[in-house]
Amino acid sequence: MNDVELRTAILLNKEEGFKNLVTHFQDMIYNVAFSYVHNDFTAEDITQDVFIKIYCKFETFHGLSSLSTWIYRITINACHDYARREKTTRIISLDQVVNHSFTLGQSFETQETKEEVRYAISQLPEKYRGIVILRYLEKLSCKEISSILQCSISSVEINLFRARKLLKKSLEPLIL
Repeated sequence: MNDVELRTAILLNKEEGFKNLVTHFQDMIYNVAFSYVHNDFTAEDITQDVFIKIYCKFETFHGLSSLSTWIYRITINACHDYARREKTTRIISLDQVVNHSFTLGQSFETQETKEEVRYAISQLPEKYRGIVILRYLEKLSCKEISSILQCSISSVEINLFRARKLLKKSLEPLIL
């Protein structure tokens, strides 16, 4: 189902439509949350919180943006809320990374390299980390990211450039 069909289904029958929405968006929400928190249980909690927010606030969605953009925004905000509450350093363990692959548009030779890239991303400032996750993990365009983050395309591009610069510096030993 596309965004318009999902919205219509929810408006016609909230329970059944919402089940379709959960099926359609649960992986995306979980993946974004996991990219922020690097913990399966916490990502599942954030995913559940996002769906509760969507269910309770669906009437506030007026269709000014796409449904997926609205849901991305709720997800990013939930991740930021979690980070503010926890204020802990995110350390990535081997067990947490094994089943989640992430590349920056490249294929890496070893699992160890993937872990180092993931760790470097987790250490980025929050505003850069979100943009990197949306661009490279979720494969969104700069225009889509600007809509989700409610900022200009040039702001996204500048922050993406700065994030790549920080990643290059922290991953310098890996770069040939």
